[in-house]
Amino acid sequence: MIEISMPFFSIIVPIYRTEKYLFQCINSILEQTYCNFEVILVDGSPDRCGEICDHFASIDCRVRVIHKANGGLVSARKAGFEASRGSYIVNVDSDDYIDVCLLEYLAKVIDEYNPQAVLFDLQRFSTEWTSLLENKLDPGLYSGDKIELIHNNLIQNDRGEQIVLYNLCSMVIEREKYGYFQKKVPNLISRGEDLAVSVPILASCDCVYLMRYTGYYYRFNSFSIMNSFREDELDQIELVVNYLSEVLEEEYENKLNVYLLLHYFDFLDRSIFYNRYEEYRKLAKKTLTMEVMKRIRKARSVGPINVRTISFLIRHKCFSILWLLRKIKRRNEIC
Repeated sequence: MIEISMPFFSIIVPIYRTEKYLFQCINSILEQTYCNFEVILVDGSPDRCGEICDHFASIDCRVRVIHKANGGLVSARKAGFEASRGSYIVNVDSDDYIDVCLLEYLAKVIDEYNPQAVLFDLQRFSTEWTSLLENKLDPGLYSGDKIELIHNNLIQNDRGEQIVLYNLCSMVIEREKYGYFQKKVPNLISRGEDLAVSVPILASCDCVYLMRYTGYYYRFNSFSIMNSFREDELDQIELVVNYLSEVLEEEYENKLNVYLLLHYFDFLDRSIFYNRYEEYRKLAKKTLTMEVMKRIRKARSVGPINVRTISFLIRHKCFSILWLLRKIKRRNEIC
């Protein structure tokens, strides 16, 4: 195979402890119907992932490997970008895979419309179920006055819904924009990394194309960072929200406050499964910092009844009522 000196797409794959799924992930990239791309495998894993990466690099010149100490997802993506050469950046997580036609479809859209970003849908899956996550705006080109529909629906709404998906793996981004915003994200962020990059990017775009196409398959892994309970989670969400407050316009401030409120509520909800009531109550008080309380207080004035109710209960530290409400909700879901 002839080496591609200037690939159109650079696909960045951070790798950590995904030996079981790595072959499927890399093969789904190399089997693409569109060939003008490079793959940057950023390996920081203590298992056999490094050997697997080197194997693929030895048989396909489009694959390059960076071996580095594990420094988290943000650090890996930065390293992958620094090594990349493509005009557009694609992110793939190493336990997921992509549709065989993804790059072909993306190339056609970019050739016709020259957007700064292209958004597409993704499917979550496990061994027992599948669930489609799709952008809820109509497919097509968003430019001129229409781009405000993208800008106005970033982050999530007051019901916790994503209208525009902010998963980095469900979009392809122009090189300059991706690099500028990815480099700014603090390496300390280990929860909400996608939000910290994709929202500022999309907020700065004046031309975005939205596809009604499922191009990405996201594996639900209950042991992954995103799906496990961490007591420092609120610290991480607060870090992301404060960072976004610095880089976004003031018009997003209310949405960030509601985002933090709903994540705090979700955090308390999931902590029920890991703590007895007394431990849960102590954890709730410990994580309710002055900054979190300040944003929750502001959120009460901009949300609907559910946001205002949650804000009231948290501000007055009515954790026993929150505990009871979540127990009732869980029981109804089971029934």
